[in-house]
Amino acid sequence: PSSGDLCLGLAMPVWNLASKFNPEDIGFGLSRVWAIDRSKLVPQVDVTGGLPQCPLTLEPYDDPVLLVDGFVYDRSSISKWLEANSTSPCTNLELRHKTMLSLE
Repeated sequence: PSSGDLCLGLAMPVWNLASKFNPEDIGFGLSRVWAIDRSKLVPQVDVTGGLPQCPLTLEPYDDPVLLVDGFVYDRSSISKWLEANSTSPCTNLELRHKTMLSLE
């Protein structure tokens, strides 16, 4: 990480996610995986009661991550994609970076 991404000197490091991710994309990504039930986060479910699915595998997320394209993927499947590609699998547009933000 660059010095603009990480603030040291605290008990725990604080990441400046705005340097890599648009805050609206983070919120949108989180809303695809998590919902608020009273005062706690619970896994998001669709109208059929199923869990949200990775757009690459069409399987429920095992380890959801957000990419700069604003889409949420399962870490293992998007890692394989990014080894061979520098574009978004959902938009086919070039990614500004390949940093993944964990949503667990």
